[in-house]
Amino acid sequence: MLEMVRLPQRILVLGCPGSGKSTLARQLARKRDLPVFHLDDYYWHEGWTKPDPIQWRDTLEALVRREEWILDGNHQDTLAIRLERATSAIVLDMSAALCLYRVARRGLVRFLGETKSLPLRVRPGRLGRFSLDPRFVAKVVLFRQRELPTLLRELAERGDVLDVRVLRSTVEVREFLMA
Repeated sequence: MLEMVRLPQRILVLGCPGSGKSTLARQLARKRDLPVFHLDDYYWHEGWTKPDPIQWRDTLEALVRREEWILDGNHQDTLAIRLERATSAIVLDMSAALCLYRVARRGLVRFLGETKSLPLRVRPGRLGRFSLDPRFVAKVVLFRQRELPTLLRELAERGDVLDVRVLRSTVEVREFLMA
């Protein structure tokens, strides 16, 4: 009898803040029995401080050396490191209105005391007030114009070795997970 060989899966989940990257990554990890790593858990430190750039790069390189993974997060400046080993990428291209709604909702539930959606190292020093940074709101509103074209271009350049899926609605995400 011919035995099926499981090929390594290394999946990037990318998209605008609030597009549903972390949720999709968790659901996909359960479905495919893969470890999931949320990049914000490794990037952000207590008090929302940024890591040392060399330490951050070393952390990413260690993560991508693993045999299988799902990596959730954009961090455009280090995308090339992840693309070197990725076998597929899922891009969530949701409307700015939906992303803004989700970002605001997440901010509110964090203000009310929920901490599980916070990056791991930020949890002890979380902010005690509801705040939407105007720069972050602008990032969400302008993601499709400023960041998405560059992201899609970088993925297309790896099209010969990378399976790329662009999902544009919650219905498409649901259908993708059911397939």
